[in-house]
Amino acid sequence: MRILPITLSTPFSKFSISTLDPGTLEMCTPTEATSCQSIAVIECLPEGIPKCTPDASGNIGNGNIGSNNLGHNNNGNNNVGNHNHGSNTTGSENWGDNLVCNNIQDGGQDTCTVTDLRTTDTIVLKVHAPSHTP
Repeated sequence: MRILPITLSTPFSKFSISTLDPGTLEMCTPTEATSCQSIAVIECLPEGIPKCTPDASGNIGNGNIGSNNLGHNNNGNNNVGNHNHGSNTTGSENWGDNLVCNNIQDGGQDTCTVTDLRTTDTIVLKVHAPSHTP
């Protein structure tokens, strides 16, 4: 698991983004004084199974065409997700470059609805407060 800080200019210098709690759909919008957190990747493996390693092109996943993709069946470079056609895209089923969403079919589309961000692949992690014993 990798925690990414989201600020007004990070991870994208040209775009300002907010983070989303996929369970509640509550948004966190960074300001000059505060940042938000996001989880980049979670890899769950049974005990004793080694983590996935990149292939010769830097891809982790099956059916990728291009390099440095994390996911399956991406066509392009530096994608995180599945079935993307383009480069530098985070999400799945996107067509275009530099997108952060799911199911964008037109590279000219520049908005992403909150409901587009939650998919059948979304895992909702619940953090439980530790129990206190007297």
